[in-house]
Amino acid sequence: REGAAPISAPPATATPASLVAEGDGFTVSKDYKSAVERYQQGIKMDPKCWECYWRMGEAYAAMEQTKDACEAYAMLYKLQPRVPDRIRKRISGLCPSL
Repeated sequence: REGAAPISAPPATATPASLVAEGDGFTVSKDYKSAVERYQQGIKMDPKCWECYWRMGEAYAAMEQTKDACEAYAMLYKLQPRVPDRIRKRISGLCPSL
């Protein structure tokens, strides 16, 4: 994203779910930094947005920022203890201490 315009603030009508959807769009285009920004905005709106933490962890993992990914996943587990096995397996491969 070097040289790219900064990500604009979300519209006043944004919700955590809409920010997750926007972040997912950035993830599809492999713009993981912008995706993380959207997930972080979702967390600012709703600190209990477990899906924001999950998706943010995935974006950090894609950028090979393991420490940040594991911190996001730790918050996911704190907020949503019933994480599906398929997601737990992926996370445990990256963050064995979780």
